[in-house]
Order: sequence, then C-alpha cells, then structure tokens
Amino acid sequence: MKNELILYLSNGSASNNKQEDYQELDPFIVTSVPNADKYYRFQGYMIYQLEKSNVSVSDLEDPTKARLVAQVDLKDGIKRLVNFEYDENLQASFPVEKVKGADLGIKHSFRVTEDLFSSGDRRLVNFKRYYFMAVSYAYNNYKTYDPTDPIALDGQKKPFLGSRKAAIGEVKVLELIPHDPAPEAMGTMHLSAYGLTPRITRLD
Repeated sequence: MKNELILYLSNGSASNNKQEDYQELDPFIVTSVPNADKYYRFQGYMIYQLEKSNVSVSDLEDPTKARLVAQVDLKDGIKRLVNFEYDENLQASFPVEKVKGADLGIKHSFRVTEDLFSSGDRRLVNFKRYYFMAVSYAYNNYKTYDPTDPIALDGQKKPFLGSRKAAIGEVKVLELIPHDPAPEAMGTMHLSAYGLTPRITRLD
C-alpha cells in the first residue's frame, strides 16, 4: 500500500505447522518425571525486519541485522521463554531470553508503517525495498529447570524451539516494496484502510 505494508501469516498444506498443530517428539528428553511431556508444540510467531536480503535465521538475535516487528502467541499463560545455553569458553550454561510473549492470542495480519532501521523519519518510503522474515516457535517445559536446585537439574533447559526451516527449503526472506496501488487499477482509489470493517448489530 501507499507508505505501508500489510503482512499476512499462513501455513500451506505441505507445512509441518498446518492449522498451527505442529508437534514433534524430542528423543533427547530423558527424565525421571512420570508421564513427562516429550513433545514440542506450536506456541507463536515472530516477525522481523531485516537490514539486508542475505540475513539468515542465525542472525535474528543481532540487532544490527534484524529487529522485531511483531510477536504473537497462544493465550495460555505462557509468556517469557528463557533457554539456558552452554558457553564452551566458560564451561557453563547461561540464561538467554528468547521470547517475551504478549500472551494475547494468535493473529495473522499486521500493518507495518515504520522502518525500524531508519535513524530519522521512520515512515516507509514508496518504491524502497524492505526485507522481512517470519519464524514460528514451539514450546516444551516437561520440568522447570533451576540451576540453583540440584534436584531440578534434569529440567528443561530449552523450553523455546525456533523454526530453522520451512516445510520445504529454508525460511524465506520476503522483499516488499510499498507503493501507491491506484495507477495499477486505472486510477481507482481504495477508500478503505487496513482494519476497516462494517458495523454489525446483532438482533437475535
């Protein structure tokens, strides 16, 4: 659209997250917890604006290359997800916040009007190329990990599992270009905006 982009999330029929029902067994979960849940299940999405088209999934935590545009997740009380990641140099595990969930439920469309990499006026510029990536993530917490409790050391160190690949091929980088669509429709003006809906009164 003119000085704005509308992003829409969907999962194709070949996706392992079709109808957002992704679940995958983690064979490395070994615990004494009775009936422990050993499956990661879909939890939410994160949408990033990328600095360039060649930014990969492994760069998403680098703020010079990727910045979070939107985050949505299931409304189920699960919010902040922290993984304990092992540092080879220090020979220890450290907490890393992966998601600060809104816990407001899933939505699939998003309006983008700002360039998160702009140092001045953040409004999107028509005919400029912008790059985005959407990743889904899953959750499992069969037992809460507490590094200070020797009894809980067999807990889940990685409750967050981010997608590395789409159902077919790598996670895609989208190149999007805002522009005035009126010339494409013989000058027809679109007298509506994102989110505009008819007013409906329920009578019965």
